[in-house]
Amino acid sequence: MNYKVLTVVLLLFSTICNYSFASANVSEKVFDFGVLNGAIQEGGMVKINRAIPDPVIYRLELKDKKSGSIVIRDATARMASNGAATITIQNTIPDEKEALYLTINTTMFVDSKKHPLEVSSRGNDVIVNMPESGEILELRSDSPLELQVPVSFKGNIRIEMQIEDELSY
Repeated sequence: MNYKVLTVVLLLFSTICNYSFASANVSEKVFDFGVLNGAIQEGGMVKINRAIPDPVIYRLELKDKKSGSIVIRDATARMASNGAATITIQNTIPDEKEALYLTINTTMFVDSKKHPLEVSSRGNDVIVNMPESGEILELRSDSPLELQVPVSFKGNIRIEMQIEDELSY
């Protein structure tokens, strides 16, 4: 029985000794990969495409509302085909001069039927005009989102998309 205990102690001791000698020859290396699984665009940004699990970006019940608009804060928009719009949200990175960009191909559905978007800009915001009739309005993105991040960016990515309604009753 003493031989078994002695054998276990010697095996543990030799493992510890080998580990300490092996770790003495290793040095830490840090590589700046930027964002993994993205394509570098124009030398300074990494472009990433991601699908979102729920295509509904914004939902609004229009029961007693007569008219109004939807405001998307800190965004720009350009019209796309089939009555859709491409909306880009820009967030600056805290303590840095660079920005993150999120681009979303957006369509409007009113009562589950596609409705052409009417967008305009007001300062740094995008204004989406609401239809005159309907009960449920949804802004959807059925295609992957495009995220652009500076190559040198490290850390978690968080871009807030602020959508508000301006309704009259």
